[in-house]
Amino acid sequence: MNGMKKTFYAAVFYAVFGIIGGGLADSMARTATGDTQLRLIHGHVLVLGMIFMLVLLALEKVFELHKTKWFNLGFWHYNAGVVLTGIGMWIVGAGQMSGAVRPSVAGLITAGAG
Repeated sequence: MNGMKKTFYAAVFYAVFGIIGGGLADSMARTATGDTQLRLIHGHVLVLGMIFMLVLLALEKVFELHKTKWFNLGFWHYNAGVVLTGIGMWIVGAGQMSGAVRPSVAGLITAGAG
């Protein structure tokens, strides 16, 4: 699969994941009192995932980045980091809702995820 198609599919994945994840997180967070990490997942996934992939798609069109030696490695490492960050935020948010994770500890756990 060429670089443009792979980048486009990643942007679509993040758009769907961000919208569905944001809707689920919002419906879960409505029952919570106070702020949780669940409310932040939507924006993080859409900006770090979809918007960045669309910018990368434009750069790919102009500079043909997929022909460089390190494009695949960087592409998959970045995507793994965004997915792990989203999963970490979901875990922390669920823990905050149940009272298992205090807000002061939440940033440390999420920062280590991605």
